[in-house]
Amino acid sequence: MNEVQPIDKEQKNELVYDTEFLNNKEYVKLLKANSIIRGRVVSDNNKMKLNVYDLKVLNFLLKTLQECIKNEGKPKDFTTLIIPMEIFKRVVDDSKNWRTNFIKATEKLEKIAFELNNYKNWDKDEFVYWQKTRLVINPKFYTKNKERINAYCKISFPQELTIACWQKTDYTHLDFKTINTFKSKYALRFYESLIAKIQYFTNYNNYKTEYDFRQKELENIFELDLSVLPNGFKFFLENRVDFFNTIVNDLKTKINFTYEIYSKDRIITFKIEPNELEQFRTKKNDIVDLSIIKFRNMLESELVNEEPNQRTYKLDKNKPENAMSIFLNDIRKNYNDTPLLQTKEEKEKFGNIAMSLNGNLYFLHNFQVLSYAKTKGFLIYLYKNHYERIMYEIKIKNIQFYKNEEKSLFDNV
Repeated sequence: MNEVQPIDKEQKNELVYDTEFLNNKEYVKLLKANSIIRGRVVSDNNKMKLNVYDLKVLNFLLKTLQECIKNEGKPKDFTTLIIPMEIFKRVVDDSKNWRTNFIKATEKLEKIAFELNNYKNWDKDEFVYWQKTRLVINPKFYTKNKERINAYCKISFPQELTIACWQKTDYTHLDFKTINTFKSKYALRFYESLIAKIQYFTNYNNYKTEYDFRQKELENIFELDLSVLPNGFKFFLENRVDFFNTIVNDLKTKINFTYEIYSKDRIITFKIEPNELEQFRTKKNDIVDLSIIKFRNMLESELVNEEPNQRTYKLDKNKPENAMSIFLNDIRKNYNDTPLLQTKEEKEKFGNIAMSLNGNLYFLHNFQVLSYAKTKGFLIYLYKNHYERIMYEIKIKNIQFYKNEEKSLFDNV
């Protein structure tokens, strides 16, 4: 290893960070970009594959990179870190040969071609389904005054990978200590992908208990084309990757689950108990979430008097979430199957949306029900921009209903 060079400088298209400030910092959470979790190693002439130690080194580097750039502006073409190697020993691996293993794994990462899945290109404001990138660039290792205990590594990262670590969206909270205890690289890949799925749905109040891994996703995890398996899918799982013992047992030390294999379709379904899901939720309910929850509760229980002229809610209208849930219930009962938006521009942005009598928002042209995420975004807009108009139209509609009812009663006398 060479003598360490000066590091406190900024190049034209490069930012250089000294990470000594992390010497005593605990590595607790890795906010790992889903584009990396879903990413894949690209085959090349070397046919190199990552092992579990390589993945742990990569996660360490991503966490360290994230700590340096999380409060910075948009990353430049290259971001370079000078990392005291003792940090890796402290937070990942303190075994006898940790330094040699770290260097070998880092040098291997440099040779890996990688593709990010569904990567956000911030300059063009568009998503790229597969974005080519490198994992690390030109890693070098140094000693300070020839003391191995003060060894440093200097590593650069490409802009695409750095942006994935920097962005404040589309990532998964991973417990850093947990992901460093895996023995199987496949179990670690499954765990990261499974937590990403669970976290996404639970954060939108969807506590689904079954999560499918289909063929394309499994091919990324196993780094293998599964379309042609001479001896079948179950044989591959049992004899090629030891799924039923090594992978499952490693996973079960971190999360309770059962699973089902669908050999013909190349699908593995993980089944999680409902009481396991809440621990992976990372977002608290905001006012809109609470409104939707209370609105759904109103549909399931008798919270209102059904007489239209004596509708009495058992909710405190002064609370914002209650006001919105009452608004939703009024739409359901008095404005159902009616377009909620007016202008062409609004309908182009959101679609021509109405609410059914059972409380679902749907597109009028094909009756497709909106997802929770789209429902939430739409309701924020609707409540802010159309509350007074819709409530006025409901009031006029009810007045007209009463007049017609009185007239018909009078005519019957």
